[in-house]
Amino acid sequence: MPTTVTGSSYISVLDSKITASLCDGNFHVDVSPSTFLAGGQAYVEGASVKIENPLGIIIKNYTTSGYDIEPPMTEVVEFAIPLIASNYQYGSYKITVRLTDEDGVDWFIEKTVNICAPDSKNKNKKTACLNATLEGNCVDGKVVVLLSSPPNYKGKTVLSQVNTLTLLYPTVSGVVPLVTSAGAFSVRLYEGEYKISGTVCATYDYGDNVFFAILYDVKCIKNIKCILDKSCVYAQLEELNARLKSDCTTKEKEETSGIIFDVLRLLETIYTSASLGKDPSDFISELERLLGCSCTCNCNDGVPIINNAPVTDFTFEGCGFTQETVGLTKVITLNNVEAEVTVSDASGLITISAPEENVDQCKKTQVITVNQASIAQFIAADRGYLLMMGTVSQVGTAAPTFDIWTNDTLRTISASVRSTAGDYLITVTGGLLSAASTAFIIGQDKTSQSSIGRYSDTQFYIQTQTAAAVYADNKLTYNLFEIRIKI
Repeated sequence: MPTTVTGSSYISVLDSKITASLCDGNFHVDVSPSTFLAGGQAYVEGASVKIENPLGIIIKNYTTSGYDIEPPMTEVVEFAIPLIASNYQYGSYKITVRLTDEDGVDWFIEKTVNICAPDSKNKNKKTACLNATLEGNCVDGKVVVLLSSPPNYKGKTVLSQVNTLTLLYPTVSGVVPLVTSAGAFSVRLYEGEYKISGTVCATYDYGDNVFFAILYDVKCIKNIKCILDKSCVYAQLEELNARLKSDCTTKEKEETSGIIFDVLRLLETIYTSASLGKDPSDFISELERLLGCSCTCNCNDGVPIINNAPVTDFTFEGCGFTQETVGLTKVITLNNVEAEVTVSDASGLITISAPEENVDQCKKTQVITVNQASIAQFIAADRGYLLMMGTVSQVGTAAPTFDIWTNDTLRTISASVRSTAGDYLITVTGGLLSAASTAFIIGQDKTSQSSIGRYSDTQFYIQTQTAAAVYADNKLTYNLFEIRIKI
């Protein structure tokens, strides 16, 4: 689950996105779902990935030098899914992302990814099978190709899919291949064999930014038949009628009569289905087996069933309008008018990411980031100086402590030391507290005196005294202090 981060100056939410792809055989890992504070990506050193296999063995450890993912933390890295006897090693993998910020602090997000075999009945295969149907329409002169929907995987329905299909079908000029990603389309009907094959890569959203990509094989072959060779059928019927007359026993006559009845039944079914635009191929094949001969004429292979051009089908998909012709089907894609937000100001106060397209949700996303550090610098430039402001307190013999309210100096207080009673030395990381451009202010109260000033380019002092001008501790209680650096 996403982790809300407290105590980090750079990260507010830590998360990872993991895709276990059995389509390409890799884990895909990225930290893009994490939420960084303004400009935080620039202050993150990088991220490393550790993967444990189902046996608890580390198969990919954190890198010893450098990082798997580096700023701006948008890269997606891949690691091969292990194989056993040429098949994937199924089971629960533990994938941990370690993100290191500029302060050297490590942040961890751990997720379990349980990979199951695509085909539960055949766990020795990397893929499962997906059906397709080929239906001829003898009236319209078309063959409709319809790919089945991918089944559920681990109880989840398919989120999206990528089809890579090839249809081989006969024409007057020979067998023609049609390569397409469409899952439903039609082509012209010719007498002969149609074969659809290819793959489908289906993606499933398991939740918690864990995804599975499963590969399915597609293969379907059908011999489409519409034209009967009536002379063949007549010759066989004539032979059956002659046999009926010559049959001697009642049993023989019943058997011959049954065959004639089945032939007439199939003929009526064939003519009726063809006239209604249905596919009679299976009934013709059954008739051929019954009569023991081919009832279609081989010379019709590759010949259009209907000589006029069939009517084109239309499929409307997507978010806007583009057109692709797949066989006899025109695929019309509707594209919405695209809006893109840009920034004309080059100050860097506000930045907008490049549009990221999400095809499944029909939208493009841009992220607007307000750069807090740049705004602070902009304000400082307008007033003429950089400012560090807050309160300072001191108790007993301890060193002073600071509560910083605002700071656009890009400097930090790294050390605070009590030298003697009422005398304190503070070190500033970032330095360059020059005498000519740095001013110090500290608040006073009526029972004591406080002073503040430059000690060196990297240090300043604070001194406290009683009303009688005697150096003493315990005189700072949330006193306001300011450091101003001239720009």
